[in-house]
Amino acid sequence: MINDRRNSAEKAQAARRGTLDDRVNTAQRAVDAAESRVRDDEHIVIELPDPDVQVGRRIACLTGADGREFVVQGPERVALTGSNGVGKSTLLRTMLAGRTEEGEAKPHVDGAKAAHGELFVDHVGYLSQQLAALHDDESVTQNVARFASGLDDRELRNQLARLLLRGRMVDAPLASLSGGERFRVALAQVLLATPAVQVLVLDEPTNSLDIASVDRLVEALDAYRGAVIVVSHDRAFLERLHLDVELLLDAAGLLTRR
Repeated sequence: MINDRRNSAEKAQAARRGTLDDRVNTAQRAVDAAESRVRDDEHIVIELPDPDVQVGRRIACLTGADGREFVVQGPERVALTGSNGVGKSTLLRTMLAGRTEEGEAKPHVDGAKAAHGELFVDHVGYLSQQLAALHDDESVTQNVARFASGLDDRELRNQLARLLLRGRMVDAPLASLSGGERFRVALAQVLLATPAVQVLVLDEPTNSLDIASVDRLVEALDAYRGAVIVVSHDRAFLERLHLDVELLLDAAGLLTRR
């Protein structure tokens, strides 16, 4: 009889353990599903400072090898497209190099006939393919704080959280982050800069980015109210930017509206 009671107790205990395990597994599946929904629904919601770029203000001028000029005005969104090797990135570099340390545009010295550009604003954000402004041995907050001097630590962390850079991630060395996360740090450097940048110059920003990171970039650019000049081969990305102008650069250095 004692053995029968012991067997009965053991069976009841096993049944309770099984029920508890089922509840734990069910709860864990619910948590996993909720986290998945949060990840899937996450998007950047950020209020950026107004760069005060008035409609009609001269922002930049892109000039083809034949001397034909295309002026970027106000908060226009301009794409520079063309085949590989025609000099799109070089054009961007001449435009950026043509500024003094104070931000004033220097006149282009006409040598060999080639497309070139000039900028007419003081505050420019440049996002290169190499993400050159990142320091791997520094944290996210340290990397961004060098540019966002107008934000205290709490404000900076709040803004980074809106760019989906949050939690322990923001205090970790940049070297530990994924490629998409590193890109968001570089984006934060230009979007949160003090003073606010009046034009964003982007050179192939979607290269090596996964789909989720491209989505985050588009969302961030939707919140930006300055001018955008972007070089890209990514047609799907460009179609999401609500471009005002697309300029096609050819091998002869000529610029035409597309």
